Amino acid sequence: MKKVRLLTIVFILKIAVFAIWFAMSSDLSGFGVVYAGQPVIGETVLTDGVKVVDLEGDEIPLEEKGGIEVNIDSLVTETERSMLEAMKRRENELNDKEDDLKKYEQRLTLINDELDLRMKELKSTKSAVDKALARLKSAEKMRTQRVVKIYESMAPEEAAARIEKLDEKTAVMILSTMKEKKAGAVLGLVSVEKAVKFSQMMNTPLVQKRKRR
Repeated sequence: MKKVRLLTIVFILKIAVFAIWFAMSSDLSGFGVVYAGQPVIGETVLTDGVKVVDLEGDEIPLEEKGGIEVNIDSLVTETERSMLEAMKRRENELNDKEDDLKKYEQRLTLINDELDLRMKELKSTKSAVDKALARLKSAEKMRTQRVVKIYESMAPEEAAARIEKLDEKTAVMILSTMKEKKAGAVLGLVSVEKAVKFSQMMNTPLVQKRKRR
């Protein structure tokens, strides 16, 4: 581990030295400057517009320039090259993961949009169902009121005779909706068994005085 850290530090120092050298090699006129005897990364051949100077900054005559070729292998060790390749692979892996993450986020966005659309559709459907149920309840209430009015218009004896033939739920619904005085009169004319049952279901006291039939 210490050796790797040392090599890393050496590699960074080399890069720093190269950066300083590169900065010193630029000329205000825009022409490149290469210091004679200094390493150049890559295969470099001097062309027009490039001048060579020695370490003291004096320009070397054109005829003495020639060409300079330096292979990167002479500047980077095998370990450093392996580290660079590993860093490059890691960078590629991170880029691939970033691309995968972006695709995953896009899929999540599409799914979220689809869920939002479904929720809106469900809310719309629920609203329609609620309105339909409200209409049904209103219609049922009106129908019940009409039926109750019919029973209220009957004589107590006739209403009692008809109510006894109804199922308990319907009978209790009619008696509960009728006016209290009329319901009491009808309840007093049905059989004792049904009167007790209806009273319990209506949660009202049983009529104490019953008219014999």
